[in-house]
Amino acid sequence: MKKTENFLLPQWESGDRVLRGDINAAFAAVDAALAAQGTAVLTGGYVGDGDPDDRKIELGRRPKLVLISPAGKPAEAVHHELGIFADGFAFYMISDGRRYSSNLYLLVTLDEDGFTISYDGANILSGYNRDSAEYRYLALC
Repeated sequence: MKKTENFLLPQWESGDRVLRGDINAAFAAVDAALAAQGTAVLTGGYVGDGDPDDRKIELGRRPKLVLISPAGKPAEAVHHELGIFADGFAFYMISDGRRYSSNLYLLVTLDEDGFTISYDGANILSGYNRDSAEYRYLALC
C-alpha cells in the first residue's frame, strides 16, 4: 500500500486489503494535524425557507472552508449538488453533470462567526436555501 507524502495516509491500490487499523490510523493522523493547526471540523444542517433575504448560519468562529450539499434529492431538475466555498472562491457540482466555478458567482460568503447564504438574484432554486429543502454542511474553522 502506498502512503501520502505529508501525513503518511493510506492510498490503497486495487490489490490492497483495506484494514480497519489503517483507516483508524489515517483518521488519527488527520485529527492530530488539524488539532495542531487549531482547526476545528464542524458539521450541521438546516432546512431552507425559500426567503430571498440573506440567511446566516452561526458557527461561533470564522470558517476557512465550507462544503454544502442537499441532504436529499429535490424535485427540481437543475440544482446545486455540492458547493465548496472559501474566501473569494466557489465551486459547484450541478445535478446534470455540469461544473461551474467562479469568483463572481458567490452564493455563500464566509463571515467572522459562520457563513451567509445569499439569493442569486435570478432563481431561488439555484441556491442553497430552497423552501423545505434539507442541507448538510461541513466547515473547517
